[in-house]
Amino acid sequence: MNIGTKEELAGVRLMDIRDFLREYWVKGDFSTSDIMDHFNVDEENSCKIIEDLIEDGWVIQAEDDLFVPSDNAIYLIQDKATKLVTREKAERCFNAFIKRVEEINSNPYYLLYVKEIISFGSFPSYATMVDSLDLAIKYDYKDVGQGLDILDVLVKRSNASGVQFSTIYDKLDFAYQEVRLFLKNRSSLLNFHPFEHPTIRLWNIDCIYKCVKRPRVMII
Repeated sequence: MNIGTKEELAGVRLMDIRDFLREYWVKGDFSTSDIMDHFNVDEENSCKIIEDLIEDGWVIQAEDDLFVPSDNAIYLIQDKATKLVTREKAERCFNAFIKRVEEINSNPYYLLYVKEIISFGSFPSYATMVDSLDLAIKYDYKDVGQGLDILDVLVKRSNASGVQFSTIYDKLDFAYQEVRLFLKNRSSLLNFHPFEHPTIRLWNIDCIYKCVKRPRVMII
């Protein structure tokens, strides 16, 4: 999900709403007066903005006249404005992405594999123009065989590569980031999201990939 430059909420550009929530993600709670000052609107319109923010799940009420960005707001806060692309271009990007998924799952070097992918947002709607490919990806560790666990393989892989990690968590994160960066391939169209986040189910979703057999990993 990327913000269109002309999208609005309660008569206010969604990009401006995003910037406001970014500010109060750090500051904390805000009031109707803060909305009035920031957007130069009267009290009635300020209340309308807050009502729509709550209805869309971006804001929750903390106290009588105080509000805070919800956990879901991070999706809006991290979004960027983007130009729409044709479905043909989006399909090419998607097909190339699926090829990389198959490479990850078939290549025994990678410790993680892609178990399932859900597409949501504008892409599964079959619109002629698409703002982004929003994908919720479920990862899992590959089969390392009997007598070993994934931590054993991480240690062996680390020692063989010469890369130094301060903690085992760094090793686990490195294995994830290695896969994620390969899948992303610097594409500005691809947006990856946590698979289990509940707000994804509010969208029109489509399960576009599922790996039914756990791949094996290469033991160095």
